[in-house]
Amino acid sequence: ARGALPAMAGAFVLACVGLLASALHMGYPLNALNALRHVASSWLSREIVFASLYLAALGLGVVLLFFRKPGWQPLLALA
Repeated sequence: ARGALPAMAGAFVLACVGLLASALHMGYPLNALNALRHVASSWLSREIVFASLYLAALGLGVVLLFFRKPGWQPLLALA
């Protein structure tokens, strides 16, 4: 189980870098929250929502695994 920690932490860091790069390639990165208004029609909005959900699940899984708490396996499966 502890062998999964470096891989999960690495995936979390890479996903954070990817989401940051995604936000910075926009014309006005500070207006990223405005992109969330049109989730039904905008692929950029969906990217932000699903990447954030992925990061939340993976980050919580990393924290649970680091502190040796149960419940990290379902989060890893979800992520």
